[in-house]
Amino acid sequence: MLSLKRSCGFFMGKTPGYYYSLILGLIYGYFVLLKLAYSFIMNGPGWFFKRKRRGTWPGCMDEESHGKHGFLAVNGLKLHYVAAGDRSKPLMLFLHGFPECWYSWRHQMKAFCHLYRCVAIDMRGFGESDRPSGRESYKMQLLVGDVKAVISALGYSSCTLVGHGWGSIIAYTCSSWYPDIVDKLIVANGPHPTRYFEVLKTNLTQFMMSWYIFFFQIPVLPEFMLSVGDYPFLKKLFKNVDLTEEELEVYKYSMSRPGAVSGQVNYYRCLLRSPSSSWLKEDVVIHTPTLLIWGVNDIGMVLDVTKGLDKYLTNVSKQYVDAGHCVQQEKPEEVNRLILEFLEK
Repeated sequence: MLSLKRSCGFFMGKTPGYYYSLILGLIYGYFVLLKLAYSFIMNGPGWFFKRKRRGTWPGCMDEESHGKHGFLAVNGLKLHYVAAGDRSKPLMLFLHGFPECWYSWRHQMKAFCHLYRCVAIDMRGFGESDRPSGRESYKMQLLVGDVKAVISALGYSSCTLVGHGWGSIIAYTCSSWYPDIVDKLIVANGPHPTRYFEVLKTNLTQFMMSWYIFFFQIPVLPEFMLSVGDYPFLKKLFKNVDLTEEELEVYKYSMSRPGAVSGQVNYYRCLLRSPSSSWLKEDVVIHTPTLLIWGVNDIGMVLDVTKGLDKYLTNVSKQYVDAGHCVQQEKPEEVNRLILEFLEK
């Protein structure tokens, strides 16, 4: 089995490829600057520098049906979580993607809290959780360590682990490193890391779709681009999700916390940089029963990332849904049905 470092060659580490990724980031940064200049001219300085002060979170986050808010002290951090369901039930732990928060799992928590103790966390750098500074605070060893510590702090030895996007990458890795703490793995539009880099290296369409990963490697500009105009990209990201304006505010609130944008971008900065990326030297192989739910209209990933997985996921069931990247929010009833069928097997 080829190692991932060999498979994706120039993308990894402080080799010439590391500097190529920075060069690519600068090239994409040039085009982002042109787009920002165009937005400034067309929308004016009032839109360009618009910032809404958000002192308290939107009221919809406090709905009783979502669960109860709490905090856990793990690995020197304070992590925010929302929990629903009886403590005597087995644990179902939810990990969100970028640029989201615990709220992305509201439909699944409501559906499964009668069977499980459902807990959705704000991962480090997101929402109400601590947002440590510095790229190295977001390396995979620490992100997986947070998951392991959360399971223990909640009083469990294992869980059904559910991930979306970046949360899926962490869930895959956690299941590979610590299989004893993951009873079942459920992934929604999250690429298996080994397979993703294989496709990134060989598929031009995926390479072009992944422009933002390289852009995020450069300093300052990504943070500015994401926040300028009061996070307008969020509306585009969730265009197929049935969100009220108040619910959209949930994600704007999460990103507007001090240091949140930098913390979230640092996930990507750690992905390609050594020694943070040393976790990718070995293939991520998982024997845990796994359900992969994939929205086939994902504009950020080609369907090939879901193929050729048998050597990495030895016990996987794949289900395709007519939805985009935020599949668990776009088609919650269908996703919940697929999850229930998987759990009942």
